[in-house]
Amino acid sequence: LELSPNSSLALDAYANFLFLAQGKFNEAFTELKKAQTLDPLSAALYSDLGVFYYMSSKMDQAIPSFRKALELDSNFFWAHLNLAYINLFKGDTIKALDEFQTLVKLNPSSPYSQQALGYAYGISGYRDKAKEVLSYLDKLAITRYIPPSAKAYIYTGLGEKDTALDYLDKAYEERDIEMMFLNVDPPLFPLRSEPRFLALLKKVGFNN
Repeated sequence: LELSPNSSLALDAYANFLFLAQGKFNEAFTELKKAQTLDPLSAALYSDLGVFYYMSSKMDQAIPSFRKALELDSNFFWAHLNLAYINLFKGDTIKALDEFQTLVKLNPSSPYSQQALGYAYGISGYRDKAKEVLSYLDKLAITRYIPPSAKAYIYTGLGEKDTALDYLDKAYEERDIEMMFLNVDPPLFPLRSEPRFLALLKKVGFNN
């Protein structure tokens, strides 16, 4: 595979392929650092580096990258979203919920902000509020496409694993882009021991 040595976009895409499809963190890190040399003011590249750390369960190392992304672009959605997830997993539930609620206010029709808020409500014990988010996604689905993975995340947060897996199976059938992150996304870690989840990983092409 030949990549243009002057294309930060191509190097970033290759880094994501190495990490997400092949689980090669060190190689992905090297390619992303090359991309950052070419485009040192890219918020997206810093955010991607944060994602690599975050999805490798190196959350303390992810934080500076996301914060740098926000220094470069204070409205960068994915850096805000993943920092909120980190706060949630580090036990700062109040701060995380506040951040997710802010993201929903800024992006009310985004399935990603809704799924994050619903997931956070679920694992924090606010079951009724998580169900409200599910209902809201049904309303959104009348006017726009809502990927099945959005509900899968929320049902995972609620501890309803079979229903979550039903939606992940549907996500596979619909070629939901979230399948790219199936093997590495921390919100889905509670499903890792489930036989149906392991079977789905194999169908997607992850060799676990």
